[in-house]
Amino acid sequence: MHKAFVGKWRITHMDEWDTDFVDMVVPGYIRFGKDNTGEFQFGCVHGFMDCRNERHDSGHRVEFSWDGNDEMQAVEDGLK
Repeated sequence: MHKAFVGKWRITHMDEWDTDFVDMVVPGYIRFGKDNTGEFQFGCVHGFMDCRNERHDSGHRVEFSWDGNDEMQAVEDGLK
């Protein structure tokens, strides 16, 4: 993982949901580990990520797939 991304990041804005939803259970966050893993939580959605650092025209970016749960229902997706 590129060192610029490593750490826990606070989610301060999401287009689809307001701050009350994002912070419903815990303050919304996304965390990137040095070992290309990660975790996130917003609202009732909690997941674990398999991350890949990619070089991009404008620098670096993280691509990831994830699995987890939304209100105790198992979900998975491949997001960027």
